[in-house]
Amino acid sequence: MRDKYHSLGMWAEYRFWRNRTKHIIDKSKQKYYNDMIKDSKDSKTLWKCIHSLNPSNPSKPHELITTGDHKTTDHKEIANTFNNYFTSCVEKLRHSRAPINSNFNTLTNYVQMKFLKKGNNKFIIPPVKVSELFAEITKLDVKTSSGTDNIGPKILKLSAPFIASSLTYIFNRMIDTGIYPSVLKNAKVAPIFKSGEKNVASNYRPISVLPTLGQLKLIRSILWNNLPISLKKSTSSTSSFKKDLKNYLMEH
Repeated sequence: MRDKYHSLGMWAEYRFWRNRTKHIIDKSKQKYYNDMIKDSKDSKTLWKCIHSLNPSNPSKPHELITTGDHKTTDHKEIANTFNNYFTSCVEKLRHSRAPINSNFNTLTNYVQMKFLKKGNNKFIIPPVKVSELFAEITKLDVKTSSGTDNIGPKILKLSAPFIASSLTYIFNRMIDTGIYPSVLKNAKVAPIFKSGEKNVASNYRPISVLPTLGQLKLIRSILWNNLPISLKKSTSSTSSFKKDLKNYLMEH
C-alpha cells in the first residue's frame, strides 16, 4: 500500500492519513483502558485489563525431556511423560505421609445414634426434586471450562428447563444405588508451568477439569440441602466437622 501511493506521488497525503489513523487508534485504546481501570470494581477485572496489555506466552511446552535426558517434540510422548510424572508424585506422597485417620467410623456411629434417638433405624437421603436441581444448575459459573464431555456450564444453564427432569432422575438413581458414574470422574488434566526450565516436567503442576455434572459441588450441595435440619444444627458449630460430613456423604 505504501509503495503504491509513493509511486503515484501521493506519499505526503498517505503519510498524513496513516499518522492520523494511528493517532485515533492510540487515543481510543488509551480511553478504553482508562475507563476499564476506572470502572473496575474488583481485582479480577483489574488483572484482566493488565493481562490484556501484557499477554503471557502459552505455557504448554513444545519440547520436553523424557527418560534418559531424551528430548522429544512428539505430543503423545509429552503427554505420557506428564502422566507418568504426575502419577509418580501421588505414589510418593502416599508413601511419605503417615495414614490419616479420617475417623469415619465415629462419624457413622454419631449419625446412627442421632437418629436412633428419634426412633429411626436408618439414615435416608430424600429424593432430589426437580426444582432443587434446577436451582443448583442456575448457580453454575459460566466462565468455567468444560470437561471431557465438552458440555460447559453455559449450555447446562440454557438447557436447564428442558433437561432438569432427566438429570433429576439420574441423580436420584445415583443416590438409590450408591453408585457414582465413572464417566463423571474422568477429568482433563493440563500442565501449568510454575518456574524454571520449560522442558522439565517437574516444573509443571497439574490442573484437572471434571465434567460440569461431575463437579462435586453440584451433587454435594444437593445432598447437603436434603440433609435433615436436626443433623445440620448439630454440626453447624464446627466447620471442619461439617466438611467431613459432606465428604462422608460423597464417598459413601
